[in-house]
Amino acid sequence: MLTEVVGRYEKAILFAILVLSFFCLMSRMDFVVNSTLYSYGLRFSYSWAEGYWVTYNAIFVVFALTMSCAYWLGSHRTRRDTRFSIAILVTIVLLTIGGLQDVMFFALWSNGLPPSNVIWWWSPLTVLIGTWNSTLQIGFTTLMAGASVCTWIMAMKK
Repeated sequence: MLTEVVGRYEKAILFAILVLSFFCLMSRMDFVVNSTLYSYGLRFSYSWAEGYWVTYNAIFVVFALTMSCAYWLGSHRTRRDTRFSIAILVTIVLLTIGGLQDVMFFALWSNGLPPSNVIWWWSPLTVLIGTWNSTLQIGFTTLMAGASVCTWIMAMKK
């Protein structure tokens, strides 16, 4: 009985582990650029940062498309499989927009989030809201995680 349940969710568990591993590794790469390299003399400049930010975020989009297509191509290609494939794509994009990688950057590699009085000037939401900090980021990441859960609830409906 237990092996049937595990077998049924084997692909979902594998995909979840791959997605979380990807976010973890991307946050580590960002830490190397935005922490380690500064100790070797890297100086911030928008001329290199803009290209880095575009490439960094494009990698998440390509990963979302790759995971979504891989799921669909490895499935029976039913309507449900199509919904799940779309849910994978939407989930990765929502978690990226929600800044899960930024939260992981601080939580895993930088000994915790900055205090709430530190403005996250690099966040695109600073332009929209006027300010951004750790408290707002945690709230927004949680909101996007909740939207991901809703996406899966809709994908699982018949």
